[in-house]
Amino acid sequence: SSPVISCWRPSLTVNYSQQEMRLGDMNYNSPIIGFEWKNMLTINKDWSIILNLEGYTAGNDELYLQESRFSSDFSVKKSFKNLDVYIGANDIFNQNRERYEISSYGIYFKKWSNPDTRCIYLRLAYRFNPQKTKYKGDSSGRSELRRL
Repeated sequence: SSPVISCWRPSLTVNYSQQEMRLGDMNYNSPIIGFEWKNMLTINKDWSIILNLEGYTAGNDELYLQESRFSSDFSVKKSFKNLDVYIGANDIFNQNRERYEISSYGIYFKKWSNPDTRCIYLRLAYRFNPQKTKYKGDSSGRSELRRL
């Protein structure tokens, strides 16, 4: 569960991966550090603003030398009784690119592509037959313990 600071609910995930790999005279041990920072601002019970950032440093993954990458997404959420409506934009700064190279035993391959993940979207999420909690009290096992 992420902390709540007033109306802000941040969530940060950081990961580190490093392999120990050597092939011939090539060393493939550069680490990759990644992060995912999710942010939700709850304006009131019906409105929320969401900003998510994700990035990775350059480093080795198997024989690949990945280039660094970054992505940012933004959306606004409006809640109705059983319906959530999201309007958002993905890859706001157009930085989510697939870039890597492989170099091994005289073979060299480089990929540099822009998959064009930028978009504006509308998403609807409907909850069929939502259940309200039926839990009442502080411990459902107390009556059973008394019975025994």
